Amino acid sequence: MAAYTPSAMKRVATEANGWFPVGIPLSGVGSIFDEIKSMAKNAGRDPSALELIIRGNVEISDEPIQKDRVDFRGSLEQIAEDLAAARKLGAAEILVDLQFCPRH
Repeated sequence: MAAYTPSAMKRVATEANGWFPVGIPLSGVGSIFDEIKSMAKNAGRDPSALELIIRGNVEISDEPIQKDRVDFRGSLEQIAEDLAAARKLGAAEILVDLQFCPRH
């Protein structure tokens, strides 16, 4: 379930099998997912059963982006770093979306 408002995050914690953060930078995903898992535990659910599914809307550039870079945009090396960061957050799945990438 995609969610970022408090009431929607509560629904993830009490009803869903996983969380699909949309529009949230990777830097904020970990703390929010921890909060959702805490809510799940308080609701009597096993928080480790919740899966994290990350979507990366990829835009590849020839050169690294140096300033104000958005996750999954930049050089292949930068995108690889974002994929590694998503895995480090515990992502069970990573959806790499090339739909709007001009170079695919």
